[in-house]
Amino acid sequence: MLRSATAVPVEWKFASTGGADGEIEGYGAVFNNVDGGGDLILPGAFKQCLKQRKTRGGSFPILVQHGFAEGFDPVGRWTDVAEDSKGLHVRGRLSGMDTERGKFNLARVKDGTFGGLSIGYGVLPGHV
Repeated sequence: MLRSATAVPVEWKFASTGGADGEIEGYGAVFNNVDGGGDLILPGAFKQCLKQRKTRGGSFPILVQHGFAEGFDPVGRWTDVAEDSKGLHVRGRLSGMDTERGKFNLARVKDGTFGGLSIGYGVLPGHV
């Protein structure tokens, strides 16, 4: 079962080009924070998933509204996903920065239309 966490406030960081190349980063989840859905994510929660994904050589897509708003049509790819002491830190790149859609997505990040990050996740048996 896929569960959706409420978006967390995020500080967007851009590359030295001001994000012109579409690079963004922030936190997809913050540890020890009860979200709007009543979920609490603890340090280590992503360890197994990240290990499996790395072993398979896969990456995570960047979706808008968990893929519900624009369909499961990724707008980019997370190039680095890792736990740190604060939470699940993500860094990625929006796709198509030479297209109107790519430029529009970056503009939505910059002007606050995309005001935060959120993750979709499944809870392993025995971890509820």
